[in-house]
Amino acid sequence: MRNFFASLIMMLGLAAANAQSVTVTQPNGGEVLYGCQNYLIKWNSSGVSNFWNIDYSLNGGSIWVSVASNLNITNGQYSWTVPMVASTNVLVRVLDYNAPSKRDSSNAPFTIQLPILVTSPNGGENWQGLSSKNITWTPAGTSGIFNISYSTNNGGSWASIATNIAANNYTWNPVANNPSTQALIRVQDATTACQQDQSDLVFELSSTANFE
Repeated sequence: MRNFFASLIMMLGLAAANAQSVTVTQPNGGEVLYGCQNYLIKWNSSGVSNFWNIDYSLNGGSIWVSVASNLNITNGQYSWTVPMVASTNVLVRVLDYNAPSKRDSSNAPFTIQLPILVTSPNGGENWQGLSSKNITWTPAGTSGIFNISYSTNNGGSWASIATNIAANNYTWNPVANNPSTQALIRVQDATTACQQDQSDLVFELSSTANFE
């Protein structure tokens, strides 16, 4: 009889735990997301308040960053604008705002990649005005159509070079004859402008006179 009651108590405990639960279903490990992408975080729940905190971690759960707090959500999903970061050790966590012990996180890490990486010019180059130079970048998770611009004041303002380029390189011909030691190149997705990258460091645009 003692064993019967012990088993009954255990079953009731498990039933209570199952009645109040949160389970993240997406992303749950192994996915590859891209910065500035809109992605649906999904979870199943029962016995909860339906007010939620949502967080993400870039280092496997050591540090958490808030995505949203005290959200009233009843359908178990949230559209997340993925941050413009790069990590292979990302987790998402969902917890009941009113009962934080009711929580779950991704079962395994997933990856966030930067959607565009400018590879040239990336800092330190000297490009002569009116010459021909190749701008290059590496895209991932984008529309495949890009706008290109340049700055002569370290990003304070930008001027267009070309729009709607369906490639991962562009021949800038002629290079702007606009001397500067604070030049940058920026490549943006033509449909999702926040998917972008620019030269890591400034480069120089030289006057043609300097090369005579």
